Amino acid sequence: MRITFTYLIYLLTGCSLLFAEQARDTVNQSEKIFFINSIPYNAELYFNNIIIGLTPVRVYSDSLSNKELTLKRAGYFDSTFILKQNNLLIELRPVKNKEELVKTNFHRYFKKQKNFTVIGSITLFSLGSGISSYLLKNKANDYYNEYVNTLNRDFLDKSKRYDLYSGVTLALMQAGLAYVVYLLFFDE
Repeated sequence: MRITFTYLIYLLTGCSLLFAEQARDTVNQSEKIFFINSIPYNAELYFNNIIIGLTPVRVYSDSLSNKELTLKRAGYFDSTFILKQNNLLIELRPVKNKEELVKTNFHRYFKKQKNFTVIGSITLFSLGSGISSYLLKNKANDYYNEYVNTLNRDFLDKSKRYDLYSGVTLALMQAGLAYVVYLLFFDE
């Protein structure tokens, strides 16, 4: 009885291994397997800013073929490549100093590279408009105080004119800042 039970276990184990091998062959036929490694290892592999795994990694997916993937590791430059072949070995280049890393990876969190010259110019314009609005409003308040003290209509007219200028420059500042936010976060 005991020998029969042992043979039964061997038989079941052999059948399960056979079925597992057939199932793996079915997976291999329907999907491509890509092996990606890096020097140094344990680099993060990303597809569309979603981490797939740490190198060395096997990717079982035909949908990633000819897609852009990125390897990232602290202290090394990011490496972006298109997945075309199996058994890739990618050597990451070390960063010599932090300023070099900031200059290289400055645009990596935006989907589209931004024109920071234009964005900086519009920001400076908005800042200048805000300062002008503040100064013009102070001047309008001074003219209004003169009007209250002297009851001279010229001071009231100047106060209204400077209030108008102040409102226009305030609106320009707000429009400029709204455009900067649009360029940074919504322009794709």
